[in-house]
Amino acid sequence: GVAGCGAASARCSPLPPHVDADAKEHRYLVLQRVRDEDGELRMVDATYEQMIQDFSRRTCRLVILGETHGDQVAHRLEAKVLRSLTASSQCSLSMEMFETDKQLVLDEYLQGHITESAMTRDCNAWGNYKDYRPLVEFAKSKGMPVIAANAPGRYVSIVNTKGQEALQRLPLASHAFLPPLPFALPSAALYHKVSSFMAAHRAAAGGTMMCPAPASEGGPRNP
Repeated sequence: GVAGCGAASARCSPLPPHVDADAKEHRYLVLQRVRDEDGELRMVDATYEQMIQDFSRRTCRLVILGETHGDQVAHRLEAKVLRSLTASSQCSLSMEMFETDKQLVLDEYLQGHITESAMTRDCNAWGNYKDYRPLVEFAKSKGMPVIAANAPGRYVSIVNTKGQEALQRLPLASHAFLPPLPFALPSAALYHKVSSFMAAHRAAAGGTMMCPAPASEGGPRNP
């Protein structure tokens, strides 16, 4: 996924590979803006143009694009969104592909110190890196920061098997690659939604994935 550019959240709905993203973004994107009313967060519909305008006016700060990793139409659309957002404002690109402990390697590539092949190897880039390459190269050409945003897999495994309390026992230097601890846990409703989705996703891949249970069901409580 791609995040870090500023205005709304967007969910990509599948379209056939031959569909041209430039002509169909109004059908392909489900754009929503987060609005805080009476202390509650609500999602309101938005257009592509509103997303770009809101970002250029600095009235909002973040665009989050959800995707199916193998959807090439989504990747082309992500590149278009990034170009549109940077046309009038500065921003950063945040990528799920890169884990936080690979930030130095990524920076070395963006600054021209190492080759692309060395970066993709040492960053453990996904097998379809070529689909994301236009985003990285565009950021590099503009001197734009690219943020390695994903938690290292070894820490995800710790949480899956031992709970997040086990992260507190890691060496202090390890905490540099983690969010502030303890992190907030999902509500029961979100927990069930994500767990159902991940169970189906992992079953298709022949594996399993766990999500910490919400406090209402015996899991750890938020601080």
